[in-house]
Amino acid sequence: MTTGVQEIEGEAASVRGGPLSWVLGQFLKLTRVGAVSGTRVLSAAMAAAATSLPLGIINYFNANEIADSTPLDRVAIGASIIAFVVAAIVGRFVAPHVAGVLIGALGYGFFSMSWIGNAPTWILLGVWVVVSLLGGSVFLWLIGNSRWSITAAGVGACAAAIVLFAFAPQPQVDVSESPTAQPIPEALAFTDTPEERPNVYLFVLDGFSRPDITIEQFARHGIDFDISQSVSELETLGFDLDPEGTANYAETILSVPSTLNAEYQLLPEEPVSGGEIWADARRALSGDNALVNSFRAIGYEYWHSSSVIWDASACDTGVADRCLGDPGLANETRDAVWAETPIRHLVGHDLDALPDPVTVVNNILEARSVVQEDQPYLVFSHILSPHQPYRFEADCQRRTDNNSDTLGFGNAPEHRVLYDDEARCLSTQLVDAMGALLEEDPTALVFLQADHGSAFEADFGENVWNEEMTRERLGIFRMTRLPDDCRSEDPVAQSLINTVPLLIGCVSGVEPDLREARVLLNTGSSVVSAQDWVADLVAAG
Repeated sequence: MTTGVQEIEGEAASVRGGPLSWVLGQFLKLTRVGAVSGTRVLSAAMAAAATSLPLGIINYFNANEIADSTPLDRVAIGASIIAFVVAAIVGRFVAPHVAGVLIGALGYGFFSMSWIGNAPTWILLGVWVVVSLLGGSVFLWLIGNSRWSITAAGVGACAAAIVLFAFAPQPQVDVSESPTAQPIPEALAFTDTPEERPNVYLFVLDGFSRPDITIEQFARHGIDFDISQSVSELETLGFDLDPEGTANYAETILSVPSTLNAEYQLLPEEPVSGGEIWADARRALSGDNALVNSFRAIGYEYWHSSSVIWDASACDTGVADRCLGDPGLANETRDAVWAETPIRHLVGHDLDALPDPVTVVNNILEARSVVQEDQPYLVFSHILSPHQPYRFEADCQRRTDNNSDTLGFGNAPEHRVLYDDEARCLSTQLVDAMGALLEEDPTALVFLQADHGSAFEADFGENVWNEEMTRERLGIFRMTRLPDDCRSEDPVAQSLINTVPLLIGCVSGVEPDLREARVLLNTGSSVVSAQDWVADLVAAG
């Protein structure tokens, strides 16, 4: 009997002395370390700084990608205040510098979890707490009880967070006070008000590659891409397909503003800062651009339809005469922040709010019912399809698997299949939408054009500009509905930079002043460089 008791006690002792028990013991030992003089406030500040540090990193390294950093700033300020208060409270029960390090580690970990992948939320929460506390404990062990170590760590964290925010300011563009600040180039100005002022519609279809290029590339992956029936039906409605439609830039933020202003947003011989690019782009996308201002000068109203999900294309009520549908949720930056945290699966996109062509046209027709018959208008609509998130099956039934994998950009075979379905649905939606629109507005001038193509033939994140990638990304879907006397036989007219000159020339009844068609590519350092061989390469499809 005695021996048995001794064996049980020995077994219990071995459990208590195991690795997990040792780790827990070391952690508790750290929390009992005596207070370091002068660290009570500094430690709470360090917790606040460590919490906002990942947000500062996001701000710094994405300075050229964030349209409006206000949501990021708000989250950073809120998180910092919470971390400071919690660290100050916990610091009354354990050593202040211990509280500051551990709360700061939890805050830092919360905004730095994107590396874990698509794990379930409960696993993310568990990994967040364990990794953060383990990392904080290691840090405490490294700095020990040294007053100077903890002081240096606190000052370093505070300084890093402040510097990263301070040196990556985002342009806060207020276009509402000067809706016509963008000067109208002389070549795009109407000399007088035309007698006939047809309504003008510019639909931007995000990431829609030229059909012949997609057919060729997808066939190599066993995908039979075919939207020819929809193209034929659009041609029956009076549209012409540009066989060599070409984008000028590979990214929306450069492509669309350049189209709207009929001038190149960024040139290799005239580099500008990322802040300037965003300021100019946001102004153009809000409606302060050469296209809108030229038509406003002859009495047109400006109607804006937002993509909803992208901050930069949100409708500005101070600029647009009419916002069609949802003016925009302005949630791109906020969602990008939550994507770094364990709660990213709980904060998803409202995919039902993203407009498709039929929804946009229904919004237009509803607006037409309450305007005067003699009031001409110009519509700009940014439709996210066929870009991610992939919402539709080929028959336009809503997808049931809108998980995070369909929201991010990818070049895997399964993404090609998703794009194929989305593009097929989009093409049939365009037929239905244009049929309804032209029945009500038969004299309309309409442009259906992408801002750039897809990006499956190379890793776009690495900017591998080979032949296949260049053709796919810069060869775009483009169909226009113009009177016969407005159509140009000049090949450069198929370049997006000449959208506005074509419209101005058509409405004014003069020969369009076409721009030089250039193709500009992004390098790995985010500097845009010209490639002389690209134009021929894109047209070679």
